Amino acid sequence: MIEKLLTLISSIPKDKLLHAYISISIYLITSIVSKGDLFIPIITVTVISILKEVYDYVNRTKHTPDYMDVIASIVGVLPFFIFDLLKHI
Repeated sequence: MIEKLLTLISSIPKDKLLHAYISISIYLITSIVSKGDLFIPIITVTVISILKEVYDYVNRTKHTPDYMDVIASIVGVLPFFIFDLLKHI
């Protein structure tokens, strides 16, 4: 079971993992600052990741826009969001 999980994680491109890690950091910081609000952290992560890809699109000569980066960012924080959601039930 753990080997399958490690194999799955190792198959994810490092770029997408980096997006997930940064988004988790943003989510946790925003969650602390917003004092437990459920939706501010997930909205913040979504907006920042979309804006980052818009920046990449505008600066295509130096950056590569990829919608999968937004998905990686959101999927990375989903376990935290679900946990927070369950705490409020």
